[in-house]
Amino acid sequence: MNNTFIDNFLDIVDMIEYLERKKEESKNKAVKEELERQIRYLERQLRDMNDLEIPKEEISNDFDKFTFDKHINNDIEITTSQENDNDSTETNSQYEKIDDFKNGLAKVKLNNKYGFVDKNDNLVIEIIYDEISDFCEGLARVKLNNKYGFVDKDNNIAIEIIYDDANDFFGTLAKVRLNNKWGFIDKNGNIVIEIIYDDISDFFEGVAKIRINDKLGYINKAGKILIEPIFDEISNFDEHDFMRVNLNNKHGFIDKNSNFYDDVGDFINGLARVKINDKWGFINPNGSIAIALQYDEAGDFNYQGLAKVKINDKWGIIDKSGKFYNEKLYYNPY
Repeated sequence: MNNTFIDNFLDIVDMIEYLERKKEESKNKAVKEELERQIRYLERQLRDMNDLEIPKEEISNDFDKFTFDKHINNDIEITTSQENDNDSTETNSQYEKIDDFKNGLAKVKLNNKYGFVDKNDNLVIEIIYDEISDFCEGLARVKLNNKYGFVDKDNNIAIEIIYDDANDFFGTLAKVRLNNKWGFIDKNGNIVIEIIYDDISDFFEGVAKIRINDKLGYINKAGKILIEPIFDEISNFDEHDFMRVNLNNKHGFIDKNSNFYDDVGDFINGLARVKINDKWGFINPNGSIAIALQYDEAGDFNYQGLAKVKINDKWGIIDKSGKFYNEKLYYNPY
């Protein structure tokens, strides 16, 4: 098993743990339910990675370290053809296969083509598609002649079948690929995020990771660049709005204002220690400097509002204004 496969597997495990924390923290029932659907989907991906007998190179395309999973934010009803096959039951000899009913419709297969029927066996979506997903946000993703688009429940083509790849709608947006570039469209087929990126993740908490020329950054839902795509590696934002980055083999952290730090501590009592060019100081949650970067070493503030700092091989204790707790400097702060 190669390192890329292992890294991708661990990335998904990390994301599940992150979503579990977010679900625990959220007090919104709808948000909790959505996070639970995402967790269940990722858990299925882990099982698939254990079970599939395809070359690991093919798996790594689906579980790219950058996107961790291109369907992470899709509705839980979105299933792979393999899963649909497992759920299907032979209820009508007219069809090669018929899936369980969902919201009054069942996917059917005939002559290797797919469509939908209702519970009265009326044909709702013509059986002409090479692939078809379950309906999500009122639209179903279809594949015809190696191109993707979307149909509605009235059998109308809602979005032209012109894309090289597409994800199901999540909320108001769907990720699409055209000429090896990715972007997002809305339910009317309008391009919301330009189709210019080599890769792009689904939106999570209002931001999406982008890749251009093997460099990574972030955009928001308006398409505005939040973090310029200049980094070789970039993590998701942590609970303190920092992300770990790698730029030309220099590892560090940035905040949402693109401020770069060699190292960071946790926000405690309203301040976080940061390091730039071998000097430590403290910042506010908005990224502004609260205490100048002047110390050789520094500890986090405790809940009494005190922090230990080191200058010229001597230690002292400062308060949140940067004043020394007393005038003495010690070789050891304790």
